[in-house]
Amino acid sequence: MASEKAGESTNNAGRKETETGIPTVVLSRENAKLMQTTRELKMPVDKVVSLFASEGPLKGKIFPIQKPQITIGRAQADIVLGDPKISRNHCMLEVYGSSALLLDLNSANGTFVGEEKITHCELGHMSEFRVGSTTLMLTITDKLDSELP
Repeated sequence: MASEKAGESTNNAGRKETETGIPTVVLSRENAKLMQTTRELKMPVDKVVSLFASEGPLKGKIFPIQKPQITIGRAQADIVLGDPKISRNHCMLEVYGSSALLLDLNSANGTFVGEEKITHCELGHMSEFRVGSTTLMLTITDKLDSELP
């Protein structure tokens, strides 16, 4: 392992494992752009995508994701979090089927995966990130038979 912080480890490829043991990948700007240009921005047909507030003032709240690109912020965002530490348009989540790309939108206080301030990060099921006082977990779960088209 190249570096270790409390609750997380990182290898030389930029792959992280957070306290939940779920890997995330911190991407360079070039790799994030490559992901955006080579993969299709789309919601998975057979999955439900949500953000779950695992820590902070909204702990326990679930935010269903209904479209493949959403913004998170204090105002004028798809998901509004009333936290003065969060910028109006703080970060963006782009869904690419069974994974997502998290992009910080040049927020004043940053977007964090573990203890690392990120600009771009690939997330999978149960990956967590923090904006302001709120930690959000991406969940990508199977749809129930009654929810399938």
